[in-house]
Amino acid sequence: MRHILSLLICTCLWATIATTHAQTIREDILYIKPNGQSYLYYTTLQARGTRFYKAIPKTKNFLQKYLYIKPDQYQVTNRPNEIRLNFNTDSYALMSEEDFHDRELTRDEKGTFTFDNDTINRAGRRRYGIYTTLSVFKKFAYVWVLPENFEFVSYKCNREGRWKKRGNTLAYFGYNVNSLLFNIQFRPVSPLSADDVRSTLYEGNSKDMRVTSNTSGVQINFRDGVLFADGSTSVSALGERVLVKLAKTLKSSTKVQMAIEVPVTNGMNAGNWMLAAAQGRMMVEKMVNSGVEPSRIEIKTYGMKKGQSSRGIEIQLINAPKRKQ
Repeated sequence: MRHILSLLICTCLWATIATTHAQTIREDILYIKPNGQSYLYYTTLQARGTRFYKAIPKTKNFLQKYLYIKPDQYQVTNRPNEIRLNFNTDSYALMSEEDFHDRELTRDEKGTFTFDNDTINRAGRRRYGIYTTLSVFKKFAYVWVLPENFEFVSYKCNREGRWKKRGNTLAYFGYNVNSLLFNIQFRPVSPLSADDVRSTLYEGNSKDMRVTSNTSGVQINFRDGVLFADGSTSVSALGERVLVKLAKTLKSSTKVQMAIEVPVTNGMNAGNWMLAAAQGRMMVEKMVNSGVEPSRIEIKTYGMKKGQSSRGIEIQLINAPKRKQ
């Protein structure tokens, strides 16, 4: 069954209460799968009334796709163009495996997906998109959960509401709305690699820095005195170029975090700790002024052991951890 058909499902009520008094509350949650083209769909609806039905497209073995139906007691009615699940309660919940179809999900040459549920000719139609026949949705929630290999690019709705984004979860909350159309763009993301960083940072002589991979992401070790002259809080010319390039990398790889470690030699000297802290703060300011969110940066100063060879500032670019699907 195609998603657009499920979005256009009409919720009908045999009511002893007038429809003007019906308060319809609906919640849709789409758990997008790693292929970006199919998803686990959970929907629930509550309405004031005594009985209502859920209309679904007529297909063979239609119940096999539903992983969960609540209430578990219902009647199936065959109609000429649809199948109806008749419930004797004023609420239901369904969970099913779904696939986007070509009209509602497209992909451009860069790999960006665009979802748009405005796929039906609206001429002469009072209702379209996601709708209810019971006046309006008093409350409506529409939620997308992306896997870690994707990120949101843009999102909008034709109805006023509140958007909330937490990590890879995007939620729309609407009140007293109906006939909702959504346009959501998302794209694949790849972990940052050492080769990516080398090609960005190296300027001929690569002896000033060493770029390596580790289990967390990419580690950059700078030779002492490269980013700052000894005893100075002024960023060097090379340091300026490096920080600009790192900021650009972070802005294009939105899931990557940055950890800065500034070593302190002769930790018995309080002034050395103050210098290290000032250098770290200067680097953070440069990144923030270049448009990087402060929440993506952390900084640490640490004392070196006596007799340990001098070392420079270290930057760790941390890829997002894999989330279990």
